[in-house]
Amino acid sequence: MKKRDTVNLGNRRWRGIWISKNDMVEFLRCPYRVYLSYTTGIPIGEMKDAQAIGAILERGIRFESSVISEGQFKEVRSGEAVEPLLSQNFMLRVPRLFRNHELGIQGIPDVIDTRRGKLYSIEIKMHKEVTECDRLELAFYWMLLSPLRKGNPKPKGYVLLGSGETVEVSLTRDHLFEVDWLIEEIREVKRNGVQPVLSQECKLCTLMENCRREVSEKGGLSLIHGIAYVREQQLEWLGIENISALARANALQLHEGWLSRFGISPGLNEIKKMQLHAFSLIARKPVFFGDLDSFGFAEEPSVILDLEYDPASYIWLVGLCVKDDGAEEYHQYFAERYTMVEERRILTFMIEVIERMKRYVLVTFGASADMPQLRKAWNRQGLPPNLWSSLEENHMDLYTFILRNFRFPLASYSLKDIESFLGFQRKNERIDGLLALAMYRQYLRQKNDRKRAALKEELLNYNKEDLQATAFITDRLRDLPKECVGGGPI
Repeated sequence: MKKRDTVNLGNRRWRGIWISKNDMVEFLRCPYRVYLSYTTGIPIGEMKDAQAIGAILERGIRFESSVISEGQFKEVRSGEAVEPLLSQNFMLRVPRLFRNHELGIQGIPDVIDTRRGKLYSIEIKMHKEVTECDRLELAFYWMLLSPLRKGNPKPKGYVLLGSGETVEVSLTRDHLFEVDWLIEEIREVKRNGVQPVLSQECKLCTLMENCRREVSEKGGLSLIHGIAYVREQQLEWLGIENISALARANALQLHEGWLSRFGISPGLNEIKKMQLHAFSLIARKPVFFGDLDSFGFAEEPSVILDLEYDPASYIWLVGLCVKDDGAEEYHQYFAERYTMVEERRILTFMIEVIERMKRYVLVTFGASADMPQLRKAWNRQGLPPNLWSSLEENHMDLYTFILRNFRFPLASYSLKDIESFLGFQRKNERIDGLLALAMYRQYLRQKNDRKRAALKEELLNYNKEDLQATAFITDRLRDLPKECVGGGPI
């Protein structure tokens, strides 16, 4: 950004390490990438799998552009002074970098509601509910603009959501304190470095394999389900530096020490499960600690469900695998257009298949994925509430079941990692949910019939392999406790 487009705030010139709002957001995702970007000069965006996140980025940019073009915002022109406008009543769009030299922080707010100098930041977000990260971003901008603010208004900001709703967000002292802590933590990481930590963000990152290898070689604590950056730091402060030390620790003493040092601690059972995961990784074998009586679902007729969808829009592919008496029957319903009418059509086909079942267990993989999206579509389409109640009553999530009963010698409990560990082999390894959405968008734009048919076939094959993998895991789980070590009920 050109120097003349920078707004400098404060009575001195900052000489230390600058921290941006984007630094904070990326730090919450992966501290190691922030450190690498700072030391190498490589933008964090170049460390992410562009193909995998392309559809999300494209949709986000398009959404923000539409909000800006349709909104009643006053745009600050190049070269126009900003400060006089901040004491008036504008919804101000200021595409300039604000630099707070008192705090060493910088950022570009989406929109500023000036309110005669009160300066409330407005963030434009494509998602439909305010997240904790949104609150921290607003708290960051509250601190950033503080030298320009008049009076002593209560801290708050606004989020303009993908639903079209604008939500007022009150900011507490805890939010401001957390942002202040994050700023100093990021500065410390930029100065002194940090070891890679595994998280959900890894699946979108080109560094994944290198980081996983490094963490595995060192026995890093983020290999354990439920441990990410903050908990790893807390455990290290408690003297637990690797998975071997975690496996040997006394769970009760660790729980009490955690509680005493930080005022909050995972439950004792959760700590025991962390230790079982550590033991599984060390022994390189699965551990079973559940209840054998809970495996009855595997003997029932089942309908395995796998959906493909845009989280901000419609379901565009419904995949079903009906398992009964050892036979498997597959059904797939594909939306040729991205409309509510097409979504209703494919959901109606799904309902017809399920209603033919006298009894069934509805099996999914990932409790936070398919069923919440199906519920939204159900409400959107006004489908029968009694049938939805039946679906919920008969639903069993395989991912949740695994976490309640097993620990595997794996750093990730994704469908692909678990299926691979248990022996299922895919023909097509390159597609995941994000890439599938990008391919579907390409399908909708494609004019060539042959290329459209090839894209559709590839998407259907990907969805079917997810169904086959889930069916395979369901069958394998019945005999898996016999192959496990250690453990015992928790």
